[in-house]
Amino acid sequence: PERIRTVVVASSSAESRYPLLALQAGNGEQEHSLISIIQTVPQNFSLIDLTSIDVVVCSNILALHRSDVERLRGFVERGGGLILFPGSEGNQAYVHAPSLASLHLPPVKSVVRVQGGQAPIEFRNLDLDHPLFATVFDREQQSGTTTRREIESPKINVILDHEAGREGRAIISTNNGGVFLSEHQLGNGRILFYSVDPALTWSDFPLKGLFAPLVYRSVVYTALRNAESNSYVVGDEPPLAVATNTSRIDGQYKLIGPDGVEELLKPTSPARGSTAMSSVQFAPKRLTLPGMYEIMNGTNVLRQLAVNVDPRESDLRIADDRELDAFWQRLGIASSAVHTLSQDEQLQASVVQSRYGVELWKYCIGLSILLALLEMAIARDSRKAVNQLA
Repeated sequence: PERIRTVVVASSSAESRYPLLALQAGNGEQEHSLISIIQTVPQNFSLIDLTSIDVVVCSNILALHRSDVERLRGFVERGGGLILFPGSEGNQAYVHAPSLASLHLPPVKSVVRVQGGQAPIEFRNLDLDHPLFATVFDREQQSGTTTRREIESPKINVILDHEAGREGRAIISTNNGGVFLSEHQLGNGRILFYSVDPALTWSDFPLKGLFAPLVYRSVVYTALRNAESNSYVVGDEPPLAVATNTSRIDGQYKLIGPDGVEELLKPTSPARGSTAMSSVQFAPKRLTLPGMYEIMNGTNVLRQLAVNVDPRESDLRIADDRELDAFWQRLGIASSAVHTLSQDEQLQASVVQSRYGVELWKYCIGLSILLALLEMAIARDSRKAVNQLA
């Protein structure tokens, strides 16, 4: 998105201080910020219009009213992003909390506290193939092998003990068998669930170098709506759907190709959804060029499409006769109509011959010479026979 509208819900400034610093770290001096932030407290969350919001960052889901949690669930199901941090108190209210069950999140078994003399809990494994970590860590060459840079783990003294569940994905796990960060799908939206609070009461996570990029990229990642595929190949004619805010529609849609050519789009089905948010269906023409396409409504970019060259066109292996016969049959071409050139044949000459036929003048000259020789031989034999009779 050109701008990610984010709501940060926290009970106190201590809980929101470090997440706000992380989200504001990407602000340029002259350019506008990618992330637009609205701060609020749980008591005022009901005043926020979620139809104009992309991501909600909540530091204590238990502080929200039950009706607000239901609003959050509908928000995520429509494609919104939700990032959850536990509250700094760390009480047992998180164990089997109804708020987590409403969001279809696995229950919290307990709140684990490191007692005096015990070693702090640390990271055990990071799923570095997850998009959150793409391009964050460089690969280093050591002794001819490729290794990943070591990641500094925070010292964790208090953490929620829960699992990612069968439908979730553990992004960061800890050495006590728990999960530090997990991802969950709810409808068309994503939920990222952190097991420690974003302040310094449970761990020193906000002081580590991983904190700022991880929180920042969490907002960007959850803002991406994944209800529909955004990747196609040249030649596709895909049905497309976009989520729109009906209060900001001017009635005209257009598809802009990578060459800048605009195609007016007409919805193939009426908008469906709530009164504020709806989904509109389109059936554009064939996508003929590789590159990025944009669906726009006025000046608003509603969706972007990546159109690539079919990877099968990059398969340079030689096809055998059986594969070629199946290919011609699929295209409705008789195998007898296909001529395969040998290495010593000229392509241009073969094409001209297939268009205009074979030139016969060479064969005619050869036949004429052969007939002349035959005539000379016959005339010579006839002369010999005449001489013998004489």
